[in-house]
Amino acid sequence: MNYTRRRRLVALLSLTLFSASHGRRPFLAKHVVHDVWPSHSLQIRGGDSVADVQAQEEANVPPVKDSIDVNVVSAVDEEAPKRATTLDTQIEALITEAGGETSQMPDDEQSPVEQISTIDETIASVTNESIQAELEELRRKATEKRAEGKSHHDLGDLASASEAFRQAATMLQEALCLDDIEQIAEEYATCRLHEALCLFKNGMAQQSVQVCSDVIGDGVVVEAAVLGETIDDNDDTVNIDEEAENDETSNAVEIGSGELAENEGDIAEGEEADKPTVSTASHKSQISSQVRARAHLRRSKARLSLGDLDGAIEDAKKSAYLGDRNAVTFYGRLLREGAAANDPVVNSLGLGSSTWGSGDAQNSFLEGIMGGLQSNPLSSSSAGSDFSSSLLSSLLTGSSGSSSGMGLLGELLSPPSQPEGKFRRRKKKNGIDSLAKSVLSNLMKRMEDKDTQKSICNYLHSTNTQQIMSFATMAGVPMKEESAARLVGIANSITPKGIRRSIRNIKRGLKVVKTTRKILKVIDKYKTVLVLVMLCYWIRSAITQPFPLSVDKKTRKLLKDASSVVMN
Repeated sequence: MNYTRRRRLVALLSLTLFSASHGRRPFLAKHVVHDVWPSHSLQIRGGDSVADVQAQEEANVPPVKDSIDVNVVSAVDEEAPKRATTLDTQIEALITEAGGETSQMPDDEQSPVEQISTIDETIASVTNESIQAELEELRRKATEKRAEGKSHHDLGDLASASEAFRQAATMLQEALCLDDIEQIAEEYATCRLHEALCLFKNGMAQQSVQVCSDVIGDGVVVEAAVLGETIDDNDDTVNIDEEAENDETSNAVEIGSGELAENEGDIAEGEEADKPTVSTASHKSQISSQVRARAHLRRSKARLSLGDLDGAIEDAKKSAYLGDRNAVTFYGRLLREGAAANDPVVNSLGLGSSTWGSGDAQNSFLEGIMGGLQSNPLSSSSAGSDFSSSLLSSLLTGSSGSSSGMGLLGELLSPPSQPEGKFRRRKKKNGIDSLAKSVLSNLMKRMEDKDTQKSICNYLHSTNTQQIMSFATMAGVPMKEESAARLVGIANSITPKGIRRSIRNIKRGLKVVKTTRKILKVIDKYKTVLVLVMLCYWIRSAITQPFPLSVDKKTRKLLKDASSVVMN
């Protein structure tokens, strides 16, 4: 419905209200008749039959004037009802044309309050019906454009498909200006994400990033630094069937600034570039987290194809934490393989087709778990710059000079190596690597803090099965739902009291380990003396008790007495 026509309707209804409350003569509020006589003026107010003539000229008025005054007033009184009736007819015609029901205008007997209420109800009814009709029309056109975009997508015409989805999103954005409802916001975001997907598949990754940024609302723009990389998007294919769109509306993003950032060539000739703006705050709460996750995932792949690895990891991380399964897998691949995550060949562990040391992008984190960066001769030189991997390697393998196959446990239980010469006395620090020892001591101090214990319990109690499985997938280790459920049960059963009890047990265990190490140290230091003492004791036993064990007690006593005599 035209906004100008709507304003005219409101104005006419207001005039009708004024007419009903003032004797149905809205055009006679002030009417002056000039030149009835050349030197006189006649003023008629509100259609009254009483004429106010200038007092100083009453004596000079001819007798004919009274009859003329009466005729003029009577003519005006006869025209007033006709004009009011004509106005009512025009208003009813406009209401009927606008699609509303013709309402009965208030009678003169109605009070002003009842008249105002009737007029307000009429305006609200006509306005709501016109808005609903316009919404339905916009959504119908948007559905047709989406179907057109789907057909272009299936035929491989990605440019036309992206343009059709953009036009559908524009229509839905206009609908949002009329009625801010969640379903329209979801449909708008879905169309924009379909447009971004078509642009990305068409090799326009930079425009795809911009479309996703418009939907998210953070204004991220990536310059094409490295072109030519391809991303396997098989795990992010979109079913653009009209029947599946309602299900996929849970897979698109929040509306950001609300302005469609149009690129050159995106707007067809003859189409207006100015689009209605949509408020950001009014739509953020209406769009689901799955929608935001889908947008971050698509922008992550587009940014990776442009060489922005850090940005791709950031978007993939946000999407994974929002619960998108494809994003969890893609984020894990980015962490393990870096820029080589576009390789579609993945083995059962999700480590890609490369072997250790056979490429530039290596899984440094898993290398640290399997044996440390320093001890692995096949690891690449670039992987050694990862501080977290180095720290984990230090914790698991102990000091760099240790040859124990048990890692940290073997380092704790094995006796320390003894240096030669004068440097032996200067050796003060033994056992655990200094960095690992510092980390463990600081960790124990933090764990003893009550606030830290409460924070740990709150975090563990908030975990669920889906989150555990997501973390396992990111680490490249598949996990069954039953195992994840058991882990969630264990996490939910942890309390601050249990943490304190565990810390006490750990301290006792560390004390036992230290005592065992000291004993092993003493044995290692005096092992020669101990062997000699044991040998002497065996020789003495052989001399003092030379009788066989199978001899009876009486004979054994006689042999013992004889040996004692010999010894004395």
